Amino acid sequence: MTLSSLVLFAAVYFAAVATPGPGVAALIARVLGQGLKGVAPFIAGYFVADMIWLTLAATGLAVIAKTFAGVFIAIKFAGAAYLLYLAWRMATAPAVIGAARPRPRAAGARSSVRCR
Repeated sequence: MTLSSLVLFAAVYFAAVATPGPGVAALIARVLGQGLKGVAPFIAGYFVADMIWLTLAATGLAVIAKTFAGVFIAIKFAGAAYLLYLAWRMATAPAVIGAARPRPRAAGARSSVRCR
């Protein structure tokens, strides 16, 4: 993984993390419980922990992808073959037209406005 692709992935991940989720809920709970004191270190710690997790996850997945590249290619071709099989089955299946369902009766003006 090149540095530019890692930075791009980190930027997209940061945008995903910045959207409301459990971290935002924890931040709001902290602010409501303790006020604004200590919010900046909380946000910094949350961000640093997420970036550490991102780096470990990205490097670990890169190692797995590089080690088992042949297996992933085989899975990709097996998936493509399965999709072609499904497409063939759909294309050759006979058309079945179900029984027409009766239309619901339109409500009149009197039924929508009830006079008492």
